[in-house]
Amino acid sequence: LGLPLGCIKATVLIENVLATFEMEEILYELREHSAGLNCGIWDYSASFVNKFGHRQDFLLPDRSKYVNMEKRFLRSYMDLLVQTCHRRGALATGGMAAPLLPQSQQTDSYSRVLASVERLKLLEINAGVDGFMVYDMNLIKPMQELFELHTEGDNQLHQVRDDVSVTPQDLLSMPSGGVTLYGLKYNIAVGVLFINAWLSGEFRGAAVYNQNETPVVDLL
Repeated sequence: LGLPLGCIKATVLIENVLATFEMEEILYELREHSAGLNCGIWDYSASFVNKFGHRQDFLLPDRSKYVNMEKRFLRSYMDLLVQTCHRRGALATGGMAAPLLPQSQQTDSYSRVLASVERLKLLEINAGVDGFMVYDMNLIKPMQELFELHTEGDNQLHQVRDDVSVTPQDLLSMPSGGVTLYGLKYNIAVGVLFINAWLSGEFRGAAVYNQNETPVVDLL
């Protein structure tokens, strides 16, 4: 097409645990085409099931209770991604905030969802990310304000994270908690929801499952 080299760039989602050990190589291979790397908590967590599900020591606990960015294996993954990107001058972006805000702002559920998203996104900001994603368009403004409040400039490339020293053990340390009946029922319900959406022709890339009046979005 005659397009100049590097005019089209892509961000790579590190959604596989094995890719975490090759982030330097991924950035190198893309070089002029790279816009950086991206964290994806749920895709990444699911890759442990895909790659190590046959091993008891890699049993992933109930994700709704025991899997979040504060856990050692996910926190280490994000810290290493930011460090790897910033030492190469590449951008590092955080994961997707999947919850939907309730329509009415004058409700406890609205405040609860917003506070939960803000707390988790602040963890990513403090880790040094240069941005993150949200599913609900109504979250853009409060999350932009949160980012501007706790950062200086358009990105955090100056945060080279020399304080980070991530080991393979950090990346492969599964959180405790175990499997729960609630988690099993939830996973089955979400699975049936997705299958129904596909077969009915109503699938649009996401399906909403309401649990305790709080919208939860699962993305493919």
